[in-house]
Amino acid sequence: MRKGRLACFLAAWVPLVACGGDDGASAVAEGALGRAPEATLTFDGSHKESASAPLKAGSRVRIQYAPERLPSCRSGFNDGSPAWVITGYASLNGGEAQSFHVAGHNARGGSVSELPVVDVPTGGDLAMWFQVSDRYGCSAYDSNYGQNFHFSVSGGAPTPPQVRAHATFGPSGPVQVAGALVAGDLLELSYDPARLPACRGGLPNGLPAWTITGFAMSNGGTPRPFHVAGFNPIGGAATSPVRVPLTAAGDLALWFQVTSAFGCSEYDSNGSQNYVLHVDAR
Repeated sequence: MRKGRLACFLAAWVPLVACGGDDGASAVAEGALGRAPEATLTFDGSHKESASAPLKAGSRVRIQYAPERLPSCRSGFNDGSPAWVITGYASLNGGEAQSFHVAGHNARGGSVSELPVVDVPTGGDLAMWFQVSDRYGCSAYDSNYGQNFHFSVSGGAPTPPQVRAHATFGPSGPVQVAGALVAGDLLELSYDPARLPACRGGLPNGLPAWTITGFAMSNGGTPRPFHVAGFNPIGGAATSPVRVPLTAAGDLALWFQVTSAFGCSEYDSNGSQNYVLHVDAR
């Protein structure tokens, strides 16, 4: 959803109350391209935007955002922690938006010690916007008055990743894997929501008040979240199966979490050992 820069309105609550993951890892964003960021996009407190270097296809971009650009919707939990969150969105050439945590409540636990990162695999137009929301339904956007912030990305398209493997998580039991997992490719993943039946409930507008999020972690690095089922905080229907980037050779750990707007949380993590798959080098 892309609204005006600071317009507030009641919206469906994006579930914030999610207990920390199996390892409490920090919420540093890790891009699918698996390389060091080459430029930083800065959105400063005076509502000015700048790029530290030209954006190039096949690169990764850091995002530095001043939370004071979205001062609305501040609220807190009883323990003093923030009950609000600022989320950033990035869409390349009008495609599906990447979302990333900017400030406020961190659903994955831990502190945010590094800037979030956005992948720009192809050239063209990179559109960005930001949203603050809280547990009471307040929501406001920083989106250049609905036009979004646009940055030019030079260069063509690198060789697109392929799907060579499929992982199926049925209603119960172990994961079933078909095909070879190769670094740089995509893993097609199907997950049956019946594996996490707890925490169900609905919002007054009929939307589900629960969401299932998957997490992928390469070689003990930063977990990368992806939407699986239930309420989708970035809008639209869930895509099934999900395609997970295989960013590096080695171990790929997968686990899943259901959360609700009412504080319920449960994990499907193979008895806290996670589901570990081996990824071959290209």
